Amino acid sequence: MWITGGTVVLQDRAVQADVEIVDGMIRTIQVGGRATAGCGVDETHIDATGLFVLPGMIDIHTDAIEKEVQPRPGAQFAMDIAFRELERRMVSNGITMAYHSLSMSGGEGIRGNRLIEEVVQGLRAARESRTLMRHRVHLRYELSNTSGRPLANALIREGMVDLLSLMDHSPGQGQFKNTGNYANYVLKTYGAEGVLALTKVQEMERLRADRTWDELEPLARQALAANIRIASHDDDVCEKIDIMQSLGVTISEFPINLQAAHYAMSKQMYVSVGAPNVVRGGSHTQNLNAREAIQVGAANIICSDYHPPSMLAAVFQLVQDGTYLSEAVNFVTLHPAQAAGIDEQYGSIQVGKRADFILVERYDDLPVVRSTIIDGEVVYEANYQLLHE
Repeated sequence: MWITGGTVVLQDRAVQADVEIVDGMIRTIQVGGRATAGCGVDETHIDATGLFVLPGMIDIHTDAIEKEVQPRPGAQFAMDIAFRELERRMVSNGITMAYHSLSMSGGEGIRGNRLIEEVVQGLRAARESRTLMRHRVHLRYELSNTSGRPLANALIREGMVDLLSLMDHSPGQGQFKNTGNYANYVLKTYGAEGVLALTKVQEMERLRADRTWDELEPLARQALAANIRIASHDDDVCEKIDIMQSLGVTISEFPINLQAAHYAMSKQMYVSVGAPNVVRGGSHTQNLNAREAIQVGAANIICSDYHPPSMLAAVFQLVQDGTYLSEAVNFVTLHPAQAAGIDEQYGSIQVGKRADFILVERYDDLPVVRSTIIDGEVVYEANYQLLHE
Protein backbone atom coordinates (compact mmCIF):
# COMPACT_ATOMS: atom_id res chain seq x y z
CA MET A 1 0.00 0.00 0.00
CA TRP A 2 1.05 3.58 -0.72
CA ILE A 3 -0.43 6.64 0.98
CA THR A 4 0.35 9.46 -1.41
CA GLY A 5 0.05 13.23 -1.71
CA GLY A 6 -0.56 14.04 1.96
CA THR A 7 1.14 16.19 4.57
CA VAL A 8 2.88 13.56 6.67
CA VAL A 9 3.43 14.55 10.30
CA LEU A 10 6.72 13.11 11.47
CA GLN A 11 8.16 13.27 14.98
CA ASP A 12 9.91 16.59 14.36
CA ARG A 13 8.29 18.15 11.29
CA ALA A 14 5.44 17.98 8.80
CA VAL A 15 6.41 17.28 5.16
CA GLN A 16 4.87 16.44 1.83
CA ALA A 17 5.66 12.76 1.48
CA ASP A 18 4.44 9.37 0.31
CA VAL A 19 4.46 6.39 2.66
CA GLU A 20 4.83 2.75 1.67
CA ILE A 21 3.36 -0.01 3.82
CA VAL A 22 4.34 -3.66 3.50
CA ASP A 23 3.01 -6.46 5.71
CA GLY A 24 1.58 -3.98 8.19
CA MET A 25 4.86 -2.13 8.65
CA ILE A 26 6.18 1.20 7.37
CA ARG A 27 8.84 0.41 4.75
CA THR A 28 9.43 3.71 2.97
CA ILE A 29 8.87 7.41 3.63
CA GLN A 30 9.57 9.25 0.40
CA VAL A 31 9.77 12.99 1.12
CA GLY A 32 8.60 15.04 -1.85
CA GLY A 33 6.86 12.12 -3.52
CA ARG A 34 7.75 8.72 -4.91
CA ALA A 35 11.14 8.34 -6.51
CA THR A 36 9.82 6.08 -9.24
CA ALA A 37 6.75 6.51 -11.41
CA GLY A 38 4.19 3.85 -12.19
CA CYS A 39 2.22 1.37 -10.12
CA GLY A 40 2.98 -2.19 -9.23
CA VAL A 41 0.21 -4.66 -10.03
CA ASP A 42 -0.14 -5.61 -6.38
CA GLU A 43 -0.12 -2.06 -5.00
CA THR A 44 -3.03 -0.34 -3.31
CA HIS A 45 -3.06 3.46 -3.32
CA ILE A 46 -4.76 5.88 -0.97
CA ASP A 47 -4.87 9.45 -2.18
CA ALA A 48 -4.24 11.75 0.79
CA THR A 49 -4.04 14.96 -1.22
CA GLY A 50 -5.19 17.86 0.94
CA LEU A 51 -5.12 15.70 4.08
CA PHE A 52 -2.82 15.38 7.07
CA VAL A 53 -1.31 11.93 7.60
CA LEU A 54 -0.87 11.43 11.37
CA PRO A 55 0.26 8.46 13.46
CA GLY A 56 -2.67 6.69 15.07
CA MET A 57 -3.51 8.24 18.42
CA ILE A 58 -2.70 6.32 21.60
CA ASP A 59 -5.09 7.01 24.46
CA ILE A 60 -3.52 5.87 27.73
CA HIS A 61 -6.48 6.86 29.91
CA THR A 62 -10.05 6.58 28.69
CA ASP A 63 -13.10 5.91 30.83
CA ALA A 64 -15.32 5.46 27.77
CA ILE A 65 -15.90 1.75 28.28
CA GLU A 66 -17.65 2.47 31.58
CA LYS A 67 -20.36 4.44 29.79
CA GLU A 68 -20.81 1.69 27.22
CA VAL A 69 -21.12 -1.09 29.79
CA GLN A 70 -23.24 0.97 32.19
CA PRO A 71 -24.56 4.16 30.56
CA ARG A 72 -26.73 4.80 33.63
CA PRO A 73 -26.49 3.47 37.18
CA GLY A 74 -28.23 0.10 37.23
CA ALA A 75 -28.47 -0.21 33.42
CA GLN A 76 -25.81 -2.70 32.36
CA PHE A 77 -25.15 -4.00 28.84
CA ALA A 78 -23.38 -7.16 27.75
CA MET A 79 -19.66 -6.75 27.23
CA ASP A 80 -19.68 -7.87 23.59
CA ILE A 81 -22.26 -5.21 22.65
CA ALA A 82 -20.49 -2.50 24.62
CA PHE A 83 -17.08 -3.41 23.24
CA ARG A 84 -18.06 -3.43 19.57
CA GLU A 85 -19.88 -0.12 19.83
CA LEU A 86 -17.00 1.48 21.70
CA GLU A 87 -14.31 0.52 19.21
CA ARG A 88 -16.40 1.83 16.32
CA ARG A 89 -16.55 5.17 18.09
CA MET A 90 -12.84 5.10 18.90
CA VAL A 91 -11.59 4.49 15.36
CA SER A 92 -13.93 7.17 14.00
CA ASN A 93 -12.23 9.57 16.40
CA GLY A 94 -8.76 8.53 15.21
CA ILE A 95 -7.79 6.48 18.27
CA THR A 96 -5.95 3.34 17.17
CA MET A 97 -4.89 2.09 20.61
CA ALA A 98 -6.84 2.55 23.84
CA TYR A 99 -5.77 1.81 27.38
CA HIS A 100 -9.21 1.25 28.90
CA SER A 101 -9.03 2.69 32.40
CA LEU A 102 -10.95 0.43 34.76
CA SER A 103 -11.34 1.87 38.23
CA MET A 104 -11.22 -0.62 41.10
CA SER A 105 -12.92 1.43 43.79
CA GLY A 106 -14.71 -1.40 45.57
CA GLY A 107 -18.38 -1.69 46.38
CA GLU A 108 -20.94 -2.35 43.66
CA GLY A 109 -21.61 -0.94 40.22
CA ILE A 110 -19.29 -0.22 37.31
CA ARG A 111 -16.29 0.39 39.59
CA GLY A 112 -16.90 -2.58 41.86
CA ASN A 113 -14.47 -5.50 41.97
CA ARG A 114 -16.92 -8.03 40.56
CA LEU A 115 -17.82 -6.03 37.48
CA ILE A 116 -14.21 -4.95 36.88
CA GLU A 117 -13.21 -8.60 36.68
CA GLU A 118 -15.99 -9.25 34.17
CA VAL A 119 -14.93 -6.29 32.02
CA VAL A 120 -11.25 -7.31 32.04
CA GLN A 121 -12.17 -10.87 31.06
CA GLY A 122 -14.44 -9.49 28.34
CA LEU A 123 -11.66 -7.28 26.99
CA ARG A 124 -9.30 -10.22 26.90
CA ALA A 125 -11.79 -12.34 24.97
CA ALA A 126 -12.45 -9.49 22.55
CA ARG A 127 -8.73 -8.96 21.95
CA GLU A 128 -8.43 -12.58 20.90
CA SER A 129 -11.13 -12.19 18.26
CA ARG A 130 -11.53 -9.78 15.35
CA THR A 131 -11.13 -6.18 16.42
CA LEU A 132 -11.02 -2.79 14.72
CA MET A 133 -8.26 -1.38 16.92
CA ARG A 134 -5.67 -2.18 19.58
CA HIS A 135 -7.01 -2.65 23.12
CA ARG A 136 -5.09 -2.52 26.40
CA VAL A 137 -6.11 -2.61 30.08
CA HIS A 138 -5.28 0.30 32.37
CA LEU A 139 -6.10 -0.93 35.88
CA ARG A 140 -6.78 1.92 38.30
CA TYR A 141 -6.40 0.74 41.87
CA GLU A 142 -7.97 2.67 44.75
CA LEU A 143 -5.90 2.80 47.95
CA SER A 144 -8.91 2.11 50.20
CA ASN A 145 -10.02 -0.98 48.25
CA THR A 146 -8.28 -3.60 50.38
CA SER A 147 -10.80 -6.29 49.39
CA GLY A 148 -9.80 -5.84 45.74
CA ARG A 149 -6.08 -6.35 46.23
CA PRO A 150 -6.08 -10.14 45.62
CA LEU A 151 -7.93 -9.53 42.34
CA ALA A 152 -5.43 -6.86 41.28
CA ASN A 153 -2.58 -9.25 42.09
CA ALA A 154 -4.22 -12.02 40.07
CA LEU A 155 -4.89 -9.83 37.03
CA ILE A 156 -1.27 -8.68 36.93
CA ARG A 157 0.01 -12.24 37.47
CA GLU A 158 -2.14 -13.52 34.59
CA GLY A 159 -0.82 -10.88 32.19
CA MET A 160 -4.14 -9.05 31.89
CA VAL A 161 -2.90 -5.58 32.87
CA ASP A 162 -0.91 -3.27 30.59
CA LEU A 163 -0.78 -0.14 32.75
CA LEU A 164 -1.41 0.35 36.48
CA SER A 165 -2.35 3.55 38.28
CA LEU A 166 -2.57 4.18 42.01
CA MET A 167 -5.41 6.40 43.22
CA ASP A 168 -6.90 7.96 46.31
CA HIS A 169 -10.32 9.48 45.69
CA SER A 170 -11.15 9.93 49.34
CA PRO A 171 -12.59 13.32 50.36
CA GLY A 172 -10.48 15.99 52.00
CA GLN A 173 -7.46 15.77 49.66
CA GLY A 174 -6.54 15.52 45.97
CA GLN A 175 -9.33 16.71 43.71
CA PHE A 176 -11.85 16.36 46.52
CA LYS A 177 -10.52 18.75 49.14
CA ASN A 178 -14.06 20.08 49.16
CA THR A 179 -16.19 17.20 50.44
CA GLY A 180 -19.17 18.66 48.61
CA ASN A 181 -17.37 17.91 45.34
CA TYR A 182 -16.95 14.32 46.49
CA ALA A 183 -20.67 13.99 47.21
CA ASN A 184 -21.37 15.21 43.66
CA TYR A 185 -18.88 12.64 42.33
CA VAL A 186 -20.68 9.86 44.24
CA LEU A 187 -24.02 10.94 42.79
CA LYS A 188 -22.60 10.98 39.25
CA THR A 189 -20.73 7.68 39.48
CA TYR A 190 -22.88 5.49 41.70
CA GLY A 191 -26.29 7.07 41.44
CA ALA A 192 -26.54 7.40 45.23
CA GLU A 193 -28.91 10.01 46.54
CA GLY A 194 -29.11 12.20 49.60
CA VAL A 195 -28.11 10.31 52.72
CA LEU A 196 -26.49 7.54 50.63
CA ALA A 197 -24.02 10.03 49.18
CA LEU A 198 -23.21 11.34 52.65
CA THR A 199 -22.75 7.76 53.90
CA LYS A 200 -20.29 7.10 51.07
CA VAL A 201 -18.30 10.21 52.03
CA GLN A 202 -18.13 9.09 55.66
CA GLU A 203 -17.16 5.56 54.65
CA MET A 204 -14.32 6.80 52.43
CA GLU A 205 -13.04 9.11 55.16
CA ARG A 206 -12.98 6.20 57.61
CA LEU A 207 -11.25 3.84 55.19
CA ARG A 208 -8.66 6.43 54.16
CA ALA A 209 -7.74 7.17 57.78
CA ASP A 210 -6.42 3.62 58.14
CA ARG A 211 -4.53 3.40 54.83
CA THR A 212 -1.01 4.40 53.78
CA TRP A 213 0.67 4.30 50.37
CA ASP A 214 3.29 1.90 51.75
CA GLU A 215 0.63 -0.81 51.63
CA LEU A 216 0.78 -0.73 47.84
CA GLU A 217 4.50 -1.40 47.59
CA PRO A 218 4.04 -5.17 46.97
CA LEU A 219 1.47 -4.45 44.23
CA ALA A 220 3.76 -1.87 42.62
CA ARG A 221 6.73 -4.22 42.85
CA GLN A 222 4.72 -6.98 41.17
CA ALA A 223 3.74 -4.64 38.32
CA LEU A 224 7.32 -3.48 37.76
CA ALA A 225 8.52 -7.08 37.69
CA ALA A 226 5.98 -7.72 34.92
CA ASN A 227 7.32 -4.68 32.99
CA ILE A 228 4.11 -2.74 33.59
CA ARG A 229 4.43 1.04 33.85
CA ILE A 230 2.79 2.71 36.86
CA ALA A 231 0.97 6.05 37.10
CA SER A 232 -0.17 8.16 40.02
CA HIS A 233 -3.46 10.02 39.99
CA ASP A 234 -4.54 13.51 41.06
CA ASP A 235 -1.18 14.52 42.53
CA ASP A 236 -1.63 17.70 44.54
CA VAL A 237 1.54 18.16 46.60
CA CYS A 238 5.24 17.54 46.00
CA GLU A 239 5.44 15.16 48.94
CA LYS A 240 2.92 12.82 47.32
CA ILE A 241 4.87 12.84 44.06
CA ASP A 242 8.02 11.83 45.97
CA ILE A 243 6.10 8.93 47.55
CA MET A 244 4.75 7.86 44.18
CA GLN A 245 8.18 7.94 42.58
CA SER A 246 9.56 5.81 45.41
CA LEU A 247 6.93 3.20 44.45
CA GLY A 248 8.17 3.19 40.85
CA VAL A 249 5.64 5.60 39.36
CA THR A 250 6.77 7.28 36.12
CA ILE A 251 3.51 8.95 35.01
CA SER A 252 1.58 11.64 36.87
CA GLU A 253 -2.05 11.71 35.73
CA PHE A 254 -4.12 14.85 36.08
CA PRO A 255 -2.07 16.80 38.65
CA ILE A 256 -4.33 19.13 40.58
CA ASN A 257 -2.24 22.28 40.30
CA LEU A 258 0.61 23.79 38.33
CA GLN A 259 3.11 23.37 41.15
CA ALA A 260 2.53 19.61 41.25
CA ALA A 261 2.72 19.36 37.45
CA HIS A 262 6.00 21.27 37.33
CA TYR A 263 7.45 19.19 40.14
CA ALA A 264 6.52 15.90 38.45
CA MET A 265 8.19 17.06 35.22
CA SER A 266 11.30 18.09 37.18
CA LYS A 267 11.42 14.52 38.54
CA GLN A 268 11.54 13.20 34.93
CA MET A 269 7.97 11.88 35.09
CA TYR A 270 5.48 12.06 32.25
CA VAL A 271 2.56 14.36 33.01
CA SER A 272 -0.82 13.59 31.50
CA VAL A 273 -3.73 16.02 31.15
CA GLY A 274 -7.24 15.59 29.78
CA ALA A 275 -8.23 16.46 26.23
CA PRO A 276 -11.62 17.85 27.38
CA ASN A 277 -9.72 20.26 29.62
CA VAL A 278 -7.68 21.45 26.61
CA VAL A 279 -10.69 21.84 24.34
CA ARG A 280 -12.95 23.52 26.91
CA GLY A 281 -10.20 25.80 28.15
CA GLY A 282 -10.32 24.61 31.74
CA SER A 283 -11.05 21.84 34.21
CA HIS A 284 -14.69 21.01 34.92
CA THR A 285 -13.66 20.57 38.56
CA GLN A 286 -11.77 23.90 38.68
CA ASN A 287 -8.37 22.23 38.98
CA LEU A 288 -5.31 22.58 36.72
CA ASN A 289 -5.82 24.35 33.39
CA ALA A 290 -4.33 21.92 30.85
CA ARG A 291 -3.57 24.55 28.21
CA GLU A 292 -1.67 26.63 30.73
CA ALA A 293 0.31 23.59 31.87
CA ILE A 294 1.25 22.72 28.28
CA GLN A 295 2.22 26.28 27.43
CA VAL A 296 4.69 26.44 30.32
CA GLY A 297 6.11 22.97 29.72
CA ALA A 298 4.44 21.26 32.68
CA ALA A 299 2.63 18.51 30.72
CA ASN A 300 3.53 16.28 27.77
CA ILE A 301 0.65 13.79 27.30
CA ILE A 302 -2.98 14.33 26.39
CA CYS A 303 -5.53 11.56 26.94
CA SER A 304 -9.26 11.47 26.31
CA ASP A 305 -10.27 10.93 29.97
CA TYR A 306 -14.07 10.91 29.67
CA HIS A 307 -14.50 12.24 26.08
CA PRO A 308 -12.69 10.48 23.18
CA PRO A 309 -13.76 13.02 20.49
CA SER A 310 -11.68 15.65 22.30
CA MET A 311 -8.34 13.97 21.52
CA LEU A 312 -7.97 15.17 17.94
CA ALA A 313 -9.65 18.49 18.67
CA ALA A 314 -7.10 19.09 21.44
CA VAL A 315 -4.21 18.62 18.99
CA PHE A 316 -5.50 21.31 16.67
CA GLN A 317 -6.37 23.55 19.61
CA LEU A 318 -2.69 23.46 20.54
CA VAL A 319 -1.79 24.35 16.95
CA GLN A 320 -4.20 27.28 17.12
CA ASP A 321 -2.46 28.34 20.35
CA GLY A 322 0.88 28.42 18.54
CA THR A 323 2.32 24.92 19.00
CA TYR A 324 4.00 23.33 15.98
CA LEU A 325 1.83 20.61 14.44
CA SER A 326 4.41 17.86 14.90
CA GLU A 327 4.88 18.80 18.56
CA ALA A 328 1.12 18.91 19.16
CA VAL A 329 0.68 15.48 17.57
CA ASN A 330 3.40 14.01 19.81
CA PHE A 331 1.17 14.72 22.83
CA VAL A 332 -1.28 12.03 21.67
CA THR A 333 1.10 9.65 19.88
CA LEU A 334 4.82 9.52 20.65
CA HIS A 335 4.77 10.70 24.26
CA PRO A 336 2.07 8.26 25.44
CA ALA A 337 3.88 5.47 23.57
CA GLN A 338 7.10 6.35 25.38
CA ALA A 339 5.33 6.55 28.73
CA ALA A 340 3.78 3.11 28.20
CA GLY A 341 7.07 1.64 26.94
CA ILE A 342 5.83 0.75 23.44
CA ASP A 343 7.53 3.45 21.35
CA GLU A 344 9.76 0.97 19.49
CA GLN A 345 6.71 -0.10 17.51
CA TYR A 346 4.14 2.68 17.91
CA GLY A 347 3.71 6.41 18.28
CA SER A 348 5.35 7.94 15.22
CA ILE A 349 5.59 7.58 11.46
CA GLN A 350 8.98 5.97 11.12
CA VAL A 351 10.43 3.20 8.97
CA GLY A 352 10.16 -0.13 10.80
CA LYS A 353 7.20 0.84 12.99
CA ARG A 354 3.64 -0.48 12.78
CA ALA A 355 1.54 1.09 10.05
CA ASP A 356 -1.10 2.84 12.21
CA PHE A 357 -2.30 6.09 10.63
CA ILE A 358 -5.17 8.51 10.55
CA LEU A 359 -5.95 10.76 7.60
CA VAL A 360 -7.35 14.06 8.79
CA GLU A 361 -9.09 16.88 6.96
CA ARG A 362 -9.57 20.37 8.37
CA TYR A 363 -13.07 21.57 7.57
CA ASP A 364 -14.29 24.92 8.92
CA ASP A 365 -11.20 24.85 11.19
CA LEU A 366 -12.34 21.58 12.74
CA PRO A 367 -10.36 18.33 12.30
CA VAL A 368 -12.30 15.47 10.74
CA VAL A 369 -11.04 11.87 10.50
CA ARG A 370 -11.38 10.67 6.91
CA SER A 371 -9.64 7.31 7.31
CA THR A 372 -8.18 5.18 10.09
CA ILE A 373 -5.56 2.59 9.14
CA ILE A 374 -4.21 -0.08 11.48
CA ASP A 375 -1.48 -2.52 10.44
CA GLY A 376 -1.91 -1.22 6.91
CA GLU A 377 -5.63 -2.09 6.81
CA VAL A 378 -8.36 0.54 6.47
CA VAL A 379 -10.68 0.00 9.44
CA TYR A 380 -12.68 3.22 9.12
CA GLU A 381 -13.47 5.53 6.21
CA ALA A 382 -15.82 8.47 5.84
CA ASN A 383 -16.54 10.62 2.82
CA TYR A 384 -17.96 14.01 3.71
CA GLN A 385 -19.86 15.68 0.90
CA LEU A 386 -21.75 18.94 0.77
CA LEU A 387 -25.36 18.10 -0.06
CA HIS A 388 -27.54 20.60 -1.90
CA GLU A 389 -31.30 20.40 -2.04
